[in-house]
Amino acid sequence: MFSKALIYSLLLLCLCSCQDSLQKVEIYNENNQLDSMYYVDTKNQKQGLLYKYYADNSISLQEEYTDGVKHGQRILFHPNGKKEIVAQYVNGNIDGPYKEYDKQGNLHIETQYVEGVLAGTFKKYYPTGKLQEEVSFENNEENGPFKEYYDNGQLQWEGNFLNGDNEIGLLIEYSEKGDTLKKMWCDSMSLCRTFWSLEKGKILDIEI
Repeated sequence: MFSKALIYSLLLLCLCSCQDSLQKVEIYNENNQLDSMYYVDTKNQKQGLLYKYYADNSISLQEEYTDGVKHGQRILFHPNGKKEIVAQYVNGNIDGPYKEYDKQGNLHIETQYVEGVLAGTFKKYYPTGKLQEEVSFENNEENGPFKEYYDNGQLQWEGNFLNGDNEIGLLIEYSEKGDTLKKMWCDSMSLCRTFWSLEKGKILDIEI
């Protein structure tokens, strides 16, 4: 049986050996300011963390590499140091949760990528943190149900998209107090006709 001290020593030796095999690369701009820094192995492949910098030497980008390929977390920063974008990469493709933040650090957008393709629910938020919009995505396009909200949290619109920002089927608008204002029917050409409104009642005969 190996002792804990021996195992720790072997791990430490391995770690130091791995670090020694990497070469630090620093790139400077025309003003002799550090632009980026990363490590490469003996095959000149990027390994580990890469950093990019603003003119004041604060970090503008941090991303991870394995064998020269983006793999791991990628973070962009606002000039004030707060996170702007946080994404995940797998073997060079954006893959996993994706989030955007405003300059104050409030979550602005969150969604999901699968092997480089936007898929799942896209959510957009007001600076207050309340939900502004949620849309279903498939193959990088809006496909499926969507909802839009007033800044007081009340539902404003709900309907469905087809192959992009094209309404299809039933589309409903609500007031800030929650009253149904109108109902519309949208065809495959994204042409929407109002068939009922709060003001006029039934306008057109349309079967839903």
